[in-house]
Amino acid sequence: MRCGPPSSAGASGCACTISGDRNLPDEADNHVVELAVAGNTEAIVTHNTRDFRQNELRFPGLTVVTPGALIAES
Repeated sequence: MRCGPPSSAGASGCACTISGDRNLPDEADNHVVELAVAGNTEAIVTHNTRDFRQNELRFPGLTVVTPGALIAES
């Protein structure tokens, strides 16, 4: 993962990209994984679990759960 200063567009935080680990079937979903890894999160919460299958994620500490499953865990 590579992080740099915020973009000149006025975004706060850091601009991060994960080199070589973009492996999801839908390229448009890779930014979600990049943000989750950059934010050191434990889970991606989404109804779109089909595009975030565990065997395709290369980050062992990151899981994918539906909102209902997250609420049920609480």
